[in-house]
This record gives sequence, C-alpha cells and structure tokens, in this order.
Amino acid sequence: MEHSTTITGLLAPVYYNKGIGLDWVNTQIDQLSNLPNPSAAQMATLQSLKDLKAELEALRNTPVSMNFITRFNELVTMYESLHVPGLEYFDPGFSTMGIDVKFALLKGNIAYFHFSGFNLTAYMVEDAAKQFFNVNNPITQKHLKAIGEVWEKWFDTVQQLHKAGTLGGVIIDLRGNGGGFQDDGYYITGSLLPEGGVPFSYSRFKRGTGRYDYSTLTLNYLKTMEANKHEVITEPVVVMTNCNSLSMAEITTIIVRNMENGTHIGKRSKGGICGLTSDNTPFTNNYMGHIGERDKTPVFVYLPSVATFTLDKKIIEGEGITPDIEVDLDAATFTATGKDTQLDRALQFLRTGH
Repeated sequence: MEHSTTITGLLAPVYYNKGIGLDWVNTQIDQLSNLPNPSAAQMATLQSLKDLKAELEALRNTPVSMNFITRFNELVTMYESLHVPGLEYFDPGFSTMGIDVKFALLKGNIAYFHFSGFNLTAYMVEDAAKQFFNVNNPITQKHLKAIGEVWEKWFDTVQQLHKAGTLGGVIIDLRGNGGGFQDDGYYITGSLLPEGGVPFSYSRFKRGTGRYDYSTLTLNYLKTMEANKHEVITEPVVVMTNCNSLSMAEITTIIVRNMENGTHIGKRSKGGICGLTSDNTPFTNNYMGHIGERDKTPVFVYLPSVATFTLDKKIIEGEGITPDIEVDLDAATFTATGKDTQLDRALQFLRTGH
C-alpha cells in the first residue's frame, strides 16, 4: 500500500493523463496533420500546438524551481487560445515551499514516511498556507489537499495499527531533507510522543560583538499533540539520514535518538543545525543577517540567528550526527535495480531487533 505525491507529480497529469495536457496536444497535432486541405487558421493552430509540445517536453525533466514554474505559467498564458485541457496556472509558492511526500505500509505493518522538507505546516495550517500560496486558486487548493492527505494516511495508519497491537514499527526517512519549519515537529515526532511537549535541545544567541558574547543556554521543547488526538507510540521508531539531512531533519533525528524506542540508521547528517534568516534582518536582532546579496555580489554570507546544542550540550554544527547503525547506500545497485540498501537495513532492524 503506497500513497505519495510530489510537486513534479502534481504536474504529472499534464504529461501523462489521457485526454488532457500533452496527450490532448498530440491528438490535435495528429488530426490537423492528416487534414487533406487545411485552412490557414488550421495550419497556424498546428504550428502553435507543435511549439507547445516542444516547450512542454523541454520542461518535462527539469527540476521544479521558480524558473520552472515561471516558464510553465508563461506557457499557460502564451497558449491560452488553444484551450488545452489540464494546462492550468501553477502557484509560484511551490517553488520555495514545494515538498515531496510518500507513505507506504511495508511488510510486517511497518509504516514508512518520507518527505523532502519540513514545510508541512504550510499545507496543514490555513494561516500558513495563506502566507505562502494563493489559496483562492482551486488548483492550488487541490495540491495543498493532496500533500495533507498523504500525511493523514500515515498518521491514521500508525494510530490504528498501534491501537490494534499490530504495528511493526515506524520509519521516518529524512534522507535528503533540508529542514524547514520547526513547527513541523508537531506532525512528525509530535504525533508519536506524550502530550505536553518534550525537551530536545539547548539554544544560545549572540549578545554582543565580542567573541564570547553569548546568551545563557535555553532549553527547547517540541510541541506534541494533545492526548485526545493520538496515543503514544511504543513500537520501535527508526529515523534515517544521509549527508544531505540538515537543520530540522537533524533536530528530528536528535528527538528520535532521545526516545527509548528510537534508533538512527543511515549515514552521518550534514551538521547544519544553526538557525538562518531568510531575509536581511537587521544585525541588531541577535546579530544575524546577510553580507552581500544572493546571486548578485561576489560574496554572499549568512550569519546564523542561533546556535543549537544537544541535551548533553554538544554542538553538532559542522559535525553532524553519526547513526546508531551506519550503512552505505549502494548507489550502483540502487540505480540498476532500485534496491535501497539503507532502507533494507532499517527494515531488517525493525523485523529482527538487530
């Protein structure tokens, strides 16, 4: 059983569904090309269809980014007169807030959940969605709902199997996860742990220009779900990381490692846990901000807003977190067969206990 959606997947109907998008364009091209005596207008339409086909195929394998979305939306406007079914405006908010999510119930009732970034809050909380997306657009509404439904399926399955006593374990796959909203912890580890919040780290802030001008350490707590919304998961929980897991992915890893039933499997995380500001906040605010301008000046530097430490007061910035069970991804095997050696090791641990 698998449920997933990706930002590229949200555009998949344009490319792969019968009767709309590229399929509709190809059908129209075939029909017009076979006309014995096409009119000038039909010839012009045929050329426009061929141009659109070339544009769509050029975008097909392009990573989703602001440039991708900008170009896609330009095509929607440029070829509006063709009335192509399924060729609809794509919200620019997805260029920065777009995430891929996947839930699968694996053999032994192991609930697997993967997501590419901690942006769930933008999909699950109405006020946050309004901040990042045009929520009045029905296409955007559909995409937001699709992401939320995958998480809900994972959460509901975990809870139902736990209550039935048949849950084989939980895998939270954070490989390649670049972090994001700290509030997302509510939906991930917050849905597995007791009500009332759990401590997970310490933070300190810059309080002056001197080398050692820092605040005292402040204990951080993860917000957890209310008792009436979930039961605490006592079955084994595995968190998976690699060298591209950082920030909130590393905080989540720390939280799982602090759980009595938590285990960390994969490769050492990146060691990028400090808080960054997304805008050029004045340096008087914890002395954070930017030096230079992104993609404009020869030098562009972030100054972090906060330093984060584990509960035993170790800083992992630049160090990362070494797994309890370290295992390489066999890239050649994965490319050739799709076999995921790291995931297989996590499944082995959950099924055998070692």
